[in-house]
Amino acid sequence: MAQRSTRTRERPERPVSSGAGLGLACALLLAACPPPGPGVPARPLVGVQLRCEPPDALIYVDDQYQGSAAALASRPLMLPEGMHRIEIRRDGYFPHFVELTASKGVQQRLDVKLRKEPY
Repeated sequence: MAQRSTRTRERPERPVSSGAGLGLACALLLAACPPPGPGVPARPLVGVQLRCEPPDALIYVDDQYQGSAAALASRPLMLPEGMHRIEIRRDGYFPHFVELTASKGVQQRLDVKLRKEPY
């Protein structure tokens, strides 16, 4: 019967991955940044007047539901300054998409008439 060797093989040491060092550096950089809070001013809001046909169309801004066109017709849609994607949709109609840049001091009005889908 053959004898087994009782000697164990030593594993070579692996160097520490540079990914771990990079992750640690990123964590330290993020920890040094102050969180946005009361000292950070919010972007000013800009009013956009919206009129839409049909009035029961649904309005989404940056993929967030805002209300029906009829509900928003009586008051301006308040958006933070900057670029926004507005989607207007209703069953039985083609959706309408608009990219709008809301700018302080600029009055903006959006008039949209949705087109019916063919049956």
